Amino acid sequence: MSIQRKRQHALALMLGAVALSATLATQTAQADTYMPACYKAGPDNPGNLKYPAKKGPYRIALVNGYTGIPWREQMIKSVRSWATRPEIASQIKELKIVSTGSDVAAQIAAIDNYIEAGYDAVLFDAVNPSAFGSVIRHAKKAETVLV
Repeated sequence: MSIQRKRQHALALMLGAVALSATLATQTAQADTYMPACYKAGPDNPGNLKYPAKKGPYRIALVNGYTGIPWREQMIKSVRSWATRPEIASQIKELKIVSTGSDVAAQIAAIDNYIEAGYDAVLFDAVNPSAFGSVIRHAKKAETVLV
């Protein structure tokens, strides 16, 4: 995987964490920072998934692929740190972080397990982005947010 691609994956995960933290912030903070016009589907995407708002506290999982790569280690540390912020911690019932290595099937199984367990959101950086159609359909049925 090229350095450019790794940076794109890291940026996507961090943007996902930022977007998720915005949804967990107070109403006042949301009013100041939430800009729906910024979140548009890509040209080949028919639209974004929308679910009814749920009240926290939330159960969130991060399913990491590769391990031992500095930016992935930083991503994990950043998510843990974000979850301990006072304005966020009260909204987090449970945060689970698992790394599956380069095994696509293991990553898909981990995500499916969190969906089945009723987690509100699952963050992940796909080991193979083209292999996740079934997970996306499963999450949509379960109204689990995937980032």
